[in-house]
Amino acid sequence: MLEITQQTHVYSIFCKMMNEFQQIFAATPQILACHNTTGEDDFLVIVVARELDDYSAFFERTLRRLPSVSSNRSNLSLNEMKAASKLLVLPSNA
Repeated sequence: MLEITQQTHVYSIFCKMMNEFQQIFAATPQILACHNTTGEDDFLVIVVARELDDYSAFFERTLRRLPSVSSNRSNLSLNEMKAASKLLVLPSNA
């Protein structure tokens, strides 16, 4: 997982950067998902890499080229505890 923070949150600039990010992320097969988030960081990106060297190459090729990034933080999974592809949504009266 990768957390990204942008340099500015001025609405017009942020929207332009978000569009650029969406284009880059959509064209990058190593990125499985990306979420625009609340809180300290602006984006949570789910990245897959076979090994650390692959992640390092991806980071240099893709992430270092993103416009207006002020910080990023990588969290590597040591062990997958649960993986689900369906979301159980219960009725509101349950």
